[in-house]
Amino acid sequence: MQLNQRQKSVCQLLLASETPLTLKQVSDSLQVSTRTVQRELQSIKNIFKQFHLELESKSGIGLSVNGTAMNKQKAQEQLFEVFSEQVISAEERQYRLKQTLLSLSEPVKLYALGRKFNVSEATISYDLGKLEGWFHNHHIRVIRKPGFGVYLEAEEKYIREAILELLYEHCSKEELVKSLTSFDGNGQDVFRMELSIRNHLLHFMEESTIRVIESGMRKLEKNYGYYMPDTAFAGLIVHIALALQRLKAGENIEIDETVLTRLKSCEEFAWATEIAAHLSGRLSVSIPQSEIGYITMHLLGSNSRQTMEEMHSYPTSDYTRDMIITVGNELGVALDDDEDLAVHLSRHLDAALFRIAMGMKIRNPMLKQVQDNYPLVYEATKMAAAYLERQTRFEVPEEEIGYLTMHFGAGVLRKKIDKPRTYRGLIVCTSGIGTSRLLAAQIRKELRHIEVADTVPMSYLEKWEGDWDRIDLLISTVPLDFEKKPVIVVDPFLTEEDRMRIETRVSSLRKSAVYEGRIPIDMTIQKVNAYGDAVYRILQNFRVFDDLECSSKHEVIQEAAKAAIHADKDADTGVITADLTHREQMGSWILRAYSCAMLHYRTKGIHTLQLSVLRFKQPIDWGEGISVKSVLVQLAPFDASQEFLEMMGEISESLIEEENQRTISEGTEEELKAYLNCILSAAYTTKTRDLIGGRQ
Repeated sequence: MQLNQRQKSVCQLLLASETPLTLKQVSDSLQVSTRTVQRELQSIKNIFKQFHLELESKSGIGLSVNGTAMNKQKAQEQLFEVFSEQVISAEERQYRLKQTLLSLSEPVKLYALGRKFNVSEATISYDLGKLEGWFHNHHIRVIRKPGFGVYLEAEEKYIREAILELLYEHCSKEELVKSLTSFDGNGQDVFRMELSIRNHLLHFMEESTIRVIESGMRKLEKNYGYYMPDTAFAGLIVHIALALQRLKAGENIEIDETVLTRLKSCEEFAWATEIAAHLSGRLSVSIPQSEIGYITMHLLGSNSRQTMEEMHSYPTSDYTRDMIITVGNELGVALDDDEDLAVHLSRHLDAALFRIAMGMKIRNPMLKQVQDNYPLVYEATKMAAAYLERQTRFEVPEEEIGYLTMHFGAGVLRKKIDKPRTYRGLIVCTSGIGTSRLLAAQIRKELRHIEVADTVPMSYLEKWEGDWDRIDLLISTVPLDFEKKPVIVVDPFLTEEDRMRIETRVSSLRKSAVYEGRIPIDMTIQKVNAYGDAVYRILQNFRVFDDLECSSKHEVIQEAAKAAIHADKDADTGVITADLTHREQMGSWILRAYSCAMLHYRTKGIHTLQLSVLRFKQPIDWGEGISVKSVLVQLAPFDASQEFLEMMGEISESLIEEENQRTISEGTEEELKAYLNCILSAAYTTKTRDLIGGRQ
């Protein structure tokens, strides 16, 4: 059997994975393009055939290997023994050369680098010439001394910034979240993690360090009720892991004393100090106050707007007004009456001024796209940024100008369109009941020009019965390899960055024709009846279980399965338990303000809609340092109609309001029933009116 290293790595990656992998996941794992992987697929199919295995590719799902466990095991064993040719492109070699140079603490000779990459010294010299521009852009000098070797010369902060930039060139924050949260230490996950980011993340830091940092962060969340989006959480873990690795190598970072003094006055500095103490004790490394200061900045950067406002006293409302007028005058467009622009720009300026004042470097992966697509708006925004620089005496970097341009660009588009443009989005998550409905509510509230066409689970995407011609884009909480429509991956709790990414993508779309046809009267009656039936079943089957005694998440899931019997005497508690356990392995859904978890799934273990609230005598350890006091359980039959799922989803969607979260967690049974009646009757009335009006 002859195969190259790339083919061997793809085979091993697919065999080790229990779930399908998208082309992007595979290509990122190997640091190559998706096109490169596609070229290898036919050869890989032939390789698997030798082991009586089949490579299956499903659009929207990914690649998987079908066959018996015995044949898969045999393939893994034989592939491990097979010698493979090393295939490495010039691009890959130059990327790895960057990694090597950034990791070195002393000069290395060209001869040694040539042997490492199996090329001549002349080739290494050529590569270094190609890379000097990249290093220069990061304020790093490449020093070459004959007889001595090559090394980098720069301040420590620039070395770290370059390492992070190199990491994010090949791993998006969403992919980092998946890598960090899926790693639980078992053999398969170790293999998958090493293959996916071994030449990215793990080249600069250790697995054990990452796990210790994550436990410290979970402890912080538990002790202080602190929450940050998944992407910010992953970013902070990477920052701390890199800092610790550099400290171990004797590389310290400096911080301005004035900035450090200001940071010490905020609560987050105490939290950062606690994290540092935890890490020092576990990893036997001394963490100086300069590093604690940088950890504090990250905590502040992902915390609430109020904290940022307390850290500075800039009149952002005045800046917002004047910048809007400046851009409007430059473009000849009146923007000063755009309330959405004023609100979102002011919110962004609070965060931006904090980052600039603290000297925090940010990345803007959309900068070039913004500059290319909106050159006039970008130039006008530079004028507004110059005004901001005069007012604050801070230099506004082009990354921030790029983000500001996105705000102004959205405002200009709204003005130039004679009538509101509506874009239809399909929301995708793991189940289609819980998190997707909450996300849909946030999108309706924050992005009023996007109409949510439907919310569906990832597994149903190919079977979705809607008309793809009526959909403009997919907004998903999970990575998708889907070619029919553009996909934007976002946090379940929509962040400002997510909102801006959606705005930017939408602005480049051609508006889809809005479907104006009326549905037949018989179908209208069927749908109205189905909505009514769903409301009746939810209210009829609703139960509250107080003072339960459970000691673990598994016991809670078992109680949730037992509760289903009250709605369906033929419910299969074993199937429900297995399905809910599987769903939780994908990630938990927590209302942190009220320590309430949510269990939701489409399951073959029940034949009707079932809604229940479980409350416990003692808080339950939900894992990752989180405790819960109550659980909202939403179950739907596996073959539930779209109308049933929509009405169940209305409950999830209502949880965007804090008062509804409180009712679920703490309200009496009478309050809960009143809340459900209110939510469901309003939804039923709206849906019925829309159907009869022919707008559905």
